[in-house]
Amino acid sequence: MITGGDDEPGRHRPGPPPELFEKLADNIPQMAWIADAQGKVYWFNRRWHDYIGAGAGEAGSGFRALHADHAERVARSFRAAVARGGAWEDTFPLRRWDGVYRWFLSRAEPVRDPTGAVVHWFGTNTDVTEARETQAALRDAAERVELALGAGAIIGTWFWDLVADRFTIDEPFALAFGIDPSRVHNGLNLEQVIETVHPDDKAGLREAIAAAIARGGPYAHQYRVRRSDGNYYWIEANGRVDHGADGTPLAFPGVLVDLQERRALQEERDRAQRLLETFTRALPGVVYAKDLRGAMLVANRGAAELIGKPPEFFIGKTDAEFLDSAEEAAAVMATDRRIMETGVGEQIEEEVSRPGGERTIWLSTKEPLRDEAGQVIGLIGSSVDVTAWKRTEEARELLAREVDHRARNVLTIIQSVVRLTDASGPDDLRAVISGRVDAIARAQGSLAKSNWEGARFEDVIRQELAACARVEHVHLEGPDLYLSAEQVQPLSMIVYELSTNAMKYGALSAPEGAVSIRWTGSGRDWKLTWTEAGGPVVAQPTRAGFGSRLIANLARQLGGAATFTWEPTGLVAEIEVRP
Repeated sequence: MITGGDDEPGRHRPGPPPELFEKLADNIPQMAWIADAQGKVYWFNRRWHDYIGAGAGEAGSGFRALHADHAERVARSFRAAVARGGAWEDTFPLRRWDGVYRWFLSRAEPVRDPTGAVVHWFGTNTDVTEARETQAALRDAAERVELALGAGAIIGTWFWDLVADRFTIDEPFALAFGIDPSRVHNGLNLEQVIETVHPDDKAGLREAIAAAIARGGPYAHQYRVRRSDGNYYWIEANGRVDHGADGTPLAFPGVLVDLQERRALQEERDRAQRLLETFTRALPGVVYAKDLRGAMLVANRGAAELIGKPPEFFIGKTDAEFLDSAEEAAAVMATDRRIMETGVGEQIEEEVSRPGGERTIWLSTKEPLRDEAGQVIGLIGSSVDVTAWKRTEEARELLAREVDHRARNVLTIIQSVVRLTDASGPDDLRAVISGRVDAIARAQGSLAKSNWEGARFEDVIRQELAACARVEHVHLEGPDLYLSAEQVQPLSMIVYELSTNAMKYGALSAPEGAVSIRWTGSGRDWKLTWTEAGGPVVAQPTRAGFGSRLIANLARQLGGAATFTWEPTGLVAEIEVRP
């Protein structure tokens, strides 16, 4: 009944409710309604229309009957029930046809098809106004009785003969009111009795007495009286007005209870409560206290923001009742039970999803809550959101591992270059090694720019050609292929070796020479063909040089192989990778 509303143009309705539901709903004493699977109400029974004064075709007016102060909260709770597919219950006021609001207990159950899918929601509204008023009266009476009993002995009694208007009091009463005890035996009138009542309280006292006499029955009122020491003290008068059969007021007996100490304690408690609430609101993060059942007793604004619901929703409820994730609620409550059972505080990390579903990590410090006797009666805790810190820490660890892995790879390659490089002297060795280390550096720089995620095949080739070859004499052809981070550096080294060899001894050493570079494949599987033409006549060398050995090693590192063919027109190198 909450998420629907006035007729919406074009909105799909599932059709009339099942005949069984319709008959049932029109023959039960409650107001009833039916919603579709998404929680949109489209049908109300006769008693609903009779209550709000709407015609059968005015289903939308049912929603306008919901009190505006409760509409958003009720809608939110019903949407949550629809989302989880479970039963729903809430209490709220609805406006009757004459403008009077009455309280209703609304319940709804999902109706499922044979596959278990929700196809309807069947709901009822039961008038609980009288029950709420009775409960409130009982609570008030119980509080008065508890107050009187807790205050200690009764400090005075009275009997007021209403017919004779004669007020008889006992000596303790006289002392409590600062009245001379010698006056109590002859009887007093009301004005003489209340002459020591605090001036600010007299008008209210007279009104309370007059109302009790007019209606008859129980009477209770709190006010201040001046005692013999000249100070004012709080008391409570509890009595009963007896009426005759014809309604005539006859007698008004009662007792006095000293409230001074109790009110002082109550004021101190209220002050401490206000201080606690102010303190918890000022604290950062989430601060809370729970009872032995795990129900929330008090919580600050941070708790409401994390839960995504106002305090009046979750105070008095357990995590299982207010958290959206049953798994997260179970984990939190298991930790709370362990701390309350062992009596030992803990600091732990807990996962709680925010209302939008964002996963967050909280560093929680929890301690058992004890009474004056030292018995565990609950738990107190505070939690700080460490999600960002944890992500930074994980990223830092991942980066450290990645840098270590890359550095080791680079050092291994450089060691191989130094160990296998042929050179006629130190200067020659330095030049050869410097060129190859530069190729490594270029590959590393390219990876750093892409956050070590890889690079385009063509970009890697062009970068190396630009550094060591005549680009205008090179033809490139191939698909838009993307290399993984592990493949970038080996390919850079391969192209560097082939380019420098072509510049020194091959096609690019001659004015008319040219190189064709073609590649095919996709993903991690690819083939590169390097074809030289127009250069000096070449012949297969008698032994493999460092360049060809390095290319072969790099191809094996990629999970492939390298083949070299020395055609009369020039070198043809094929690098085929099939990891």
